[in-house]
Amino acid sequence: MLISTTCGFFHPDDISGLLNAWQNSRITIEELLNERTAQQHISWNVQREHGIHHIPSNDGVLTDPVYNTAGLLGIGEKDPGRRLVDYYKKSLPKRKWYQMDIDFATPVMTSGQTFQVSETEVIEDFEKAKSEGLITRPVLVGPITFMDFSSISEGSENALGMWSALLPAYRRVIEILIEKGAEWIQFDEPCFTRPQKRDVTKLAEVFYTELLKGLDVKTCLTTYSGGLGDNLRRVMMLPVTAVHFDLISEPEQYTQVLDNDWGKVLSLGILDGHNSDVTPLSAQLRLVERSVNQVGLRRTMVGPSCPFYCYQGEEGQSNETRRDKLKLLSTMAKAM
Repeated sequence: MLISTTCGFFHPDDISGLLNAWQNSRITIEELLNERTAQQHISWNVQREHGIHHIPSNDGVLTDPVYNTAGLLGIGEKDPGRRLVDYYKKSLPKRKWYQMDIDFATPVMTSGQTFQVSETEVIEDFEKAKSEGLITRPVLVGPITFMDFSSISEGSENALGMWSALLPAYRRVIEILIEKGAEWIQFDEPCFTRPQKRDVTKLAEVFYTELLKGLDVKTCLTTYSGGLGDNLRRVMMLPVTAVHFDLISEPEQYTQVLDNDWGKVLSLGILDGHNSDVTPLSAQLRLVERSVNQVGLRRTMVGPSCPFYCYQGEEGQSNETRRDKLKLLSTMAKAM
């Protein structure tokens, strides 16, 4: 049987009513945080009931993944309640999340800044799921994307120059998750679906090599909202276990991926995670079968094109809902 994953199933609509109630003072921050935990448990259980193998955690944040990662690294306000207030009641700088129609907060750092890990959702979620007998795949915004999306207060358009200061904090997060029992960790790196200069891909090689050196954990580098293009070869050479590809927005990269697999586990994004379009099941199964024949069952995963927090379809329409897509993922995994 193939390994199936969702890359992230939680959706902002799952908690929009709770956020509205908090913003209108009908519930307290404490009640909001507790209800968010309850919704995360529902999300995990739905995926487990559908037979998903790699169930993500830290995908159900109350703000956005970038702002959440900034908090994890000690950037900005430390208190969870104050961070929520800042996010929703202050005019934080935001911009479009790569090719997606959603805006995320843009962290602003200062030259010489130091970073210290805070015990936030990614660690707490993993422990809560583990207490229920579920070993999740924690999701983090990947370091290159996080720096590319951030800025430095002195005027730099990105924070790639902060890599040496951020590296120890990122590594400490991974070490803590391993200590807690994590077997897989997911790094979301959609920045690689845009053309990148040679020095950026070289930085990725240096960063990931130092980040994962000597650590006993498997890792999935997740790309979406496009193909890797000229970045493909260098991404495939990074010291990660698996690479996830969006084969909906960029199906043409499939053959190139198979011919340049570099021994990686290939995570195939073959269901549309962004829209409710009906999946051409037979055609997508043929893609999966080709991967299994070429690189083997153990080195093939199936999932959506992107995390489901990007889902724009209307739940309840005649097209595919998120739960419909879970059923299809389970069917595909069993078919092999």
